[in-house]
This record gives sequence, structure tokens and C-alpha cells, in this order.
Amino acid sequence: MPAEFRIRKEDTRIDLLKKRGLSKIQLAYASRHPLGMTNYFNSLIACAYGVNSAIFFNHVSFWIKHNEERKMNYFEDRYWTYGTLEFLLDQYFPYLSVSMLRTAIDKLLDDRIIIRGNFNKHGYDQTTWYSIDNNRVKRIFDYGHIDLLIL
Repeated sequence: MPAEFRIRKEDTRIDLLKKRGLSKIQLAYASRHPLGMTNYFNSLIACAYGVNSAIFFNHVSFWIKHNEERKMNYFEDRYWTYGTLEFLLDQYFPYLSVSMLRTAIDKLLDDRIIIRGNFNKHGYDQTTWYSIDNNRVKRIFDYGHIDLLIL
């Protein structure tokens, strides 16, 4: 084992992560979430669009359900969630690069599994809003997005 990866008693968890070459975003994430977060995804979505897209789909599905329960972010007859790429990478997907996340999202957008909106109050706001086209998901996978959360 290379010397730089040897664990010493005085090493903190963050020290060990630094030795592994984590980026600043990844180290900040590790500080905020000491136990990490578990990501779930549906294997059919992963087969069709890739694991990263399946993880993002589940993220959107989770937040839409959350917003629906709280009657929040309802526009154009559907519930939405939102986030800039930078926010999503920083808070939820520190293990992805910008291009990996963008590609994952674009695959879902291209097939209209998720849709993009803009409900920002200010023109300078670059936050993107996402929702799920439940009818499209039902046609492709024979079930709605809520079922995907519990498979």
C-alpha cells in the first residue's frame, strides 16, 4: 500500500478522504453528511437510461412526492422540484461531474420522462425546474412514478 494511503491513528475521516484526492465539493459534502447518503434507483430506468439517470429520476420523484404532500411548487397541473446543476452536485451528487449529471438529465429529457420548466420569479435566476411526465412513464414502464419509489 502506498505510504500516502496508510491510515494513522491521528488521521480524521476528512484527512483520509483528502488522501484519496476528493474535490473541495466532495470534501464539503463529506463534512455535511458524515455517514453519506444512500441513493436508490429503479433497475428498469437504469437499464433504459443508465444508473446516473435512474438515480436522478428517483431524486426528482422523491422531491415531487415531498412537494405534493406539502402542496408546494404546483404549476401547470403538476408538482415540480428545482435546482441548479451546481446545487444538485453540491448537495446530492458530489460523485458526479457536471457533464455526467447533465448527460443523465438530458437522457431523461430527450425521452420526455422528465420535463423542464422555469417558474423563477427573476429573469436572472438560472434555477431549472423538473417534473415527471407520469403519462409517458406509465406508457413506457406500465406504472407511475410513485410506484417507482417503493420497488
